[in-house]
Amino acid sequence: MRTRKSTSFAAGVLLFVAIVRASAQSQAADPKFEVASVRMTTTPDQAAADRTAGATVTISGARVTINGFALMGIVARAYRTETYLVTAPDWTAQAKVVIRALMPEGATKDQLPEMLKTLLSERFHLAAHVAAPEEPVFALVTTKNGPRLNPPRELDQATCAGWSDKRGFDDIQGCNTVGQFGGQTVRTQMSVGGPNGPVRYQITSDGDLREEYLKMTMEQLARRLSVPCAEGCLGLPVVDRTGLAGAWDFTLDRTCLASSCDTYASALEKIGLKLEKTTAPVERLVIDRIDKVPTEN
Repeated sequence: MRTRKSTSFAAGVLLFVAIVRASAQSQAADPKFEVASVRMTTTPDQAAADRTAGATVTISGARVTINGFALMGIVARAYRTETYLVTAPDWTAQAKVVIRALMPEGATKDQLPEMLKTLLSERFHLAAHVAAPEEPVFALVTTKNGPRLNPPRELDQATCAGWSDKRGFDDIQGCNTVGQFGGQTVRTQMSVGGPNGPVRYQITSDGDLREEYLKMTMEQLARRLSVPCAEGCLGLPVVDRTGLAGAWDFTLDRTCLASSCDTYASALEKIGLKLEKTTAPVERLVIDRIDKVPTEN
């Protein structure tokens, strides 16, 4: 009798342990918020208020507040990709979202994308797949004489006072200054914590634009050049084929006249890099389904 009871007790313990482990593994593989409130800012007044406040991510302990991001941007963050690589209905780029949620005990900010992915699936019935069609791209390569890059160094944040608080998904901090140098007005914008690493932008009153990147890999540079912008951008994704490993410091000098800037192609040539048009698979997130209105809180 004792043997049977002992065997039953041991079996029960093992079953309990197995259930706990399975639950822990499931939570680790597919983490989700304990509770979450989702609100769409569909009215013009509310949308304008959110734009004025700026897109922010605030994490205080286990509490998460996401405000002012477009739904497409939330999807991109959830799947750890860039917005320009998301194929989704046009309205998702305009619809703003406010999310207030509570992370489970032991969860970290690194798990936030996975929790957002679960939230999108549950509340917006999001369904998506990844495709990698062959597309026209620019290949980033070195010139015949080789690259002219510098060893990486730290950004001297002491040169700018009044750094902003960390904000956004990437904990970006920024600082802006205006000064007079050689009879010119120079506006300097610096940021740290972003996907491009430390960056210093300097814009002079005569139309010169200097983008100084510190500790940047060639893969990061290719991704930076791929992001659409208003003036001087390349219009196609860029893939890194330089064969250069590690992080580097370099400056991209561009000239801007009126509202138009020259392309990055000429700036790259100055540091021994160039762009060659070719084709390559481009991994894109394709949205198969997403509801315009989330399920009720």
